[in-house]
Amino acid sequence: MSTMDDKEQTAEAVVKVLRAEVRVLSVGSRQITASVARQLDEVDLSKMEPWGRVSLGSGARHVIGRHKGTGALVVASYSTSRGRTFIGTDVIDQPIKVCDKVKNSTPSYGLDMSYEGRGIRVTASRIEKKECGYTYGGRDPHEDCRPVLTPEQSVAISKEIAEWDAIHSAHVVASKLPLIILAGLR
Repeated sequence: MSTMDDKEQTAEAVVKVLRAEVRVLSVGSRQITASVARQLDEVDLSKMEPWGRVSLGSGARHVIGRHKGTGALVVASYSTSRGRTFIGTDVIDQPIKVCDKVKNSTPSYGLDMSYEGRGIRVTASRIEKKECGYTYGGRDPHEDCRPVLTPEQSVAISKEIAEWDAIHSAHVVASKLPLIILAGLR
């Protein structure tokens, strides 16, 4: 019968030195503080050349960088959530015809629907409810009702989804930028 003393094993202790890069942002010889960064103009992400992510303490996600037009120091917020593509009067000029029994529609928010496998929300002003007259027994007669889109609406919605995807891609890129440590951040 063996005991722990009989089979005493030793392991070699190893210390690993890891290096981490810490980025700071300075103007002249002064490091930018969180307080100063919170006072910068906030612009759309597409209008800036982002240098890195910053924490401004507001809970929102921000990047800091240079405005493409003016060269000014600015911040922009970003989100990695794709969300829904919103379809309003700036996208389609005529309402989409939908069954008056459709369940995923509200007068104030509009209609949540799927278009080519993507979730979209059509604003209430672009919804025209029509009685469909679709009936037969045994199940919900409106289960198969689908919004009726014109070819022009289909093209406009596809274009808006492509633009939304490009915006989303820029936000994903922003989320992968290095973190910049601001002075005075608590």
